[in-house]
This record gives sequence, structure tokens and C-alpha cells, in this order.
Amino acid sequence: MSVSYDYYKVFYKVVECGNMTDAAKELYLAQSTVSRTIQQLENKLGCTLLMRSTKGVKLTEEGQILYHHLRAAFEHIQVAEERLANIRRLNEGLLRIGASELTLEFYLLPYLERYKREHPNICIKLSYSKPSIVIDQLHSGLLDMAVLAFPLVDDDGIVVTPIKKFDYALIAGPRFTELKSKIVSLRDLRDYPFICMERGMSVRIYADRLAESEGFTLRPECEVESMPMLISMVQVNLGLGFAPAPHVQKALADNTVFEVKLQKDLPCEYICLLTSRHAPKNKIKDEFIKMLFDESYVSKMVKYKIS
Repeated sequence: MSVSYDYYKVFYKVVECGNMTDAAKELYLAQSTVSRTIQQLENKLGCTLLMRSTKGVKLTEEGQILYHHLRAAFEHIQVAEERLANIRRLNEGLLRIGASELTLEFYLLPYLERYKREHPNICIKLSYSKPSIVIDQLHSGLLDMAVLAFPLVDDDGIVVTPIKKFDYALIAGPRFTELKSKIVSLRDLRDYPFICMERGMSVRIYADRLAESEGFTLRPECEVESMPMLISMVQVNLGLGFAPAPHVQKALADNTVFEVKLQKDLPCEYICLLTSRHAPKNKIKDEFIKMLFDESYVSKMVKYKIS
């Protein structure tokens, strides 16, 4: 049975007001229109819904059944409208961000703190995955955005926007002191043991591409899942390792590792914003992205600067 939503809305308002005159005023309709709509609804449903009198209207048994269900439906609609209004005002909602150790610790933290301070009712969910998985999650709508140290991807569906430059370092432990006084090419080191991140991680992609550009393939002694683990293994002399400069600043300062000097400077990388080109408009996400590019705020973040 196809019954117009407007018919139900008029019926609901008449019952709520108790008479057609007041309902007509609230609906900005003529009283005759309200009366005719009720009659059309009754005709479509094949039953009498209201008993009319000079004192107003009274529900029939069928009318009580319909009103009971409509009241629940309209209350749900009202709740939905209120929630959508709250989301537009950033009073509630969920922001799903893909991140990495580097981007969270050395870049995103102050932005997350500011966003939660300004929008305390927005829930932020952080996801840690390999870049390929992040791309799939962006395509499928499981993430709203991602902020990663990421080689630019060839994917028409993903918009990649570089945000901030950072450097890489090749580090070694005290066992390899013969490298301290040398300036070497990367190819000279091809027979040294290397500690690498797992395949598919952005740091591993960077290291593999760099080795390939020098004509050899990295065959790591160990593969690890986290940057602190990689640095720890370098510190105990299990091999050399490529690492984003922000991660190794403390280890270098403590002299538990040293930086291997190369004939060619290691290429820099970028922290990038990744979004799906086909994602629907999302004010919660857009507000966070706007904050990332707020130069007046970035200039205050001396503590967290990467380059």
C-alpha cells in the first residue's frame, strides 16, 4: 500500500494537537485541507481513524493502533534530525584516521589535542595498517582520511597531498665503527647486514627503492614491525637500518647509534594527507583537514617540528 508520508504527518499532528484547527495552524495549511487529507488517509487505509466532535477529535481503535506506531516513527525521525544537526555543528560524530608511528608521534599529536579540545564530543578512531591496506580502507569507506609518511601512490581514486618534509638516516651500532670515519656509497654497503621493516611498510618501500636505484636488492637479517624495535636491533649491532630522522634523534644524541655518512644524501620524504576522491562530503573530516593547513597554528608548534 502506497500512502504519502504527508498524510501520516497530518494525521499525527491532528492527534497531537487534539483538533484540526490547531493542527492546520502548525502545518501552515487550510483547515479544509487538513480535513480532506484525513479523509483520503482513511479511504486508503479502509477504516475510520478519528471521531470528530465540536470538542475536537478522538481516536478510534484503528486510529490508536496507527498513532502508536507513528509516534515511535516520528520520534525516531526527530532523533535522527537532531543527530544530523549535531554533526553539522560538530557536536557529535566519528573521525577515522589512518596513521603510523611517525605521523602520530611527531606530527599528529598536537592536532589531535587541539581538535578534541575544540570538539570534545567528536570521537577519533586511529588505525595502524600497511599503506596498501590503508588504500583499501579509504576506497571502502572504512577510513575518512589518512596521514602517513608515504611514497606517492599511482591511484586515481586517492588524492595525495604532501604536508611536511622530513629526512631519513642510515644508522649503525658500535660494532660497525669502521664506517664512522668513512664516506661510502650505498652500494659499498650491500654485503652488510640490514635490519628492515616488514614488506609493505612505508619505511621498507623507501629502503627497497633506494637499494634498487643503486643496483642491488636488500636481503635483511631481520624484519620488524615497529621502528623502536628496529632501532633497538641496530643498537645491539644486528645490522644497519634506514629510519626517519625524527625517530633516531634520541638514539643519536645518546651515542647508542651513529649515522653512516653516504656519498649521496638520502632523498627526503613527505608526510602526506590521503583521502578518497569519491568519498562523500564530511564536515567532521573537512574541519580536521583545515586545521592541518592552518599556518597560524603550525607556526606555534616548535616542539613538534620535523624539518
